[in-house]
Amino acid sequence: MKTTTALLSHVQKLLARLHPPSPPTAEEGQQLLKVLQSSFRKQLDAEHPHPFKPSSKDTSGHDIPAGRGSAPLWATSHHFGSVLAHPILASTDGTVTKHNAARSLDRLIAESQADVARLIVLLQQHKRELRVSGGLGNDTAFGNKLDDWMNSTDRQSRESFLLNDLALRSALDIFVKEKNEIILWSWLCLVYERKLIHAQLTSKKWLHVEDYLVSRLMGLAIQRHDLDDAAQQFLHACRYRESSGRANPSLHTSRPGLQHTLMTNSAQRLASAIIFHRNQHGISAEAFDDLMKYLPEWTPNPTTSDAFCMVYHPSKPSADLLYDFLQRQSAATVLSERQKSARPTSRRATMTAILDASKLSLGQKKKSQASFLLDFAIDNYPDYLPPRQTDAVEPQLETSFNFVPG
Repeated sequence: MKTTTALLSHVQKLLARLHPPSPPTAEEGQQLLKVLQSSFRKQLDAEHPHPFKPSSKDTSGHDIPAGRGSAPLWATSHHFGSVLAHPILASTDGTVTKHNAARSLDRLIAESQADVARLIVLLQQHKRELRVSGGLGNDTAFGNKLDDWMNSTDRQSRESFLLNDLALRSALDIFVKEKNEIILWSWLCLVYERKLIHAQLTSKKWLHVEDYLVSRLMGLAIQRHDLDDAAQQFLHACRYRESSGRANPSLHTSRPGLQHTLMTNSAQRLASAIIFHRNQHGISAEAFDDLMKYLPEWTPNPTTSDAFCMVYHPSKPSADLLYDFLQRQSAATVLSERQKSARPTSRRATMTAILDASKLSLGQKKKSQASFLLDFAIDNYPDYLPPRQTDAVEPQLETSFNFVPG
């Protein structure tokens, strides 16, 4: 009997641990609930700290426009996005979460609850769903629904969304994945319809939005390996900006008399594509001449300047601009520093462009120029190119090209 009683007591204690009894009173139940809620909040805040002091830059390092909205709104949307990205919410079965964001967007629009903060959360969720499911397939429902909202909402909501850097970039990422050029063109037209006044600070922000939309449209053409189409889009956008007075033109000092207005994102995208494709870019000589009016002499990324592009002019290539550019100590230092942290593909493309410029100079009987460019490549890319073994440029250049990855 004693053994049976002891065993029963042991079993009861074990069951109590596995299935704790409910609190005997409502007050104790509320206290237990508060303890559990407090514990959950602490764990959530530890995993996803709330950004009380919003940064002046977004997660990709780009400046946040002042029109993005209030600090609490920005902090809340960032916090929600962080929570949604937690691995515990991920699913290995793409069918489980595939249309959640699209359905939620439908509900927000139907209930007139769609605002920038909520849309950012859904955009981030949809991008996560795409990663989980492995791609879009033929599903463009989310992008189409977002475009419907953009065309039906009031002007203030539309402008708040377009001026919000995170919202705009997230939406355009999805449109590009969908290869939905029609929506991109539609949104660009919305921006073009807005009249800009030079004296207003917001005009610069709208010009940035315009530039970014053009850049993403060009990106789709470049994906199709149609750089000529991308170049034409860039030229049309620059000419429209210039002729419509949307931005004040500035003089291109290296070629007096030519005017251009900077479209930095678009220019960098096109110049990068030219450098990567080298002499196979397929842009006509006439279009290339026009490009040189609008490509910047200097950008935050020096490899996308006009000096590099001139090496690959289809009818009159020249390394003179690049030679002059790299002879300036300040420019050469900036390029060298940026290349240290550049992606391997970008470093190889830049190194190859400098070697191409050296070869071009040698073919044009500019041996000192060719030697300078060759030395610059060898000095800045020791992880790819061997040290110089001879004073003769031609054999050393041939040796260096043999070390360029295919």
